[in-house]
Amino acid sequence: REFMSILSSERDRGKAVVAVMHDLTVAVKYADNVILIDGGRLVFAGTREDVLSSKLIESTMGVESCRLDNGSVVFI
Repeated sequence: REFMSILSSERDRGKAVVAVMHDLTVAVKYADNVILIDGGRLVFAGTREDVLSSKLIESTMGVESCRLDNGSVVFI
């Protein structure tokens, strides 16, 4: 959590921040834009809202997904 806080601070100061992660819940919490890569190929590039498509997650990760949004946190 501390690491993500540091990255958020750098972003807020106008710096470009690139992070690689496998947890979509964390990615959509902090990222403005998301890139999905599967087997070395680009599958999707767009906003965090667009990546939350259940069909996109299912086709890329091979799992069913459900979005739970309590107003301030999104869980996938």
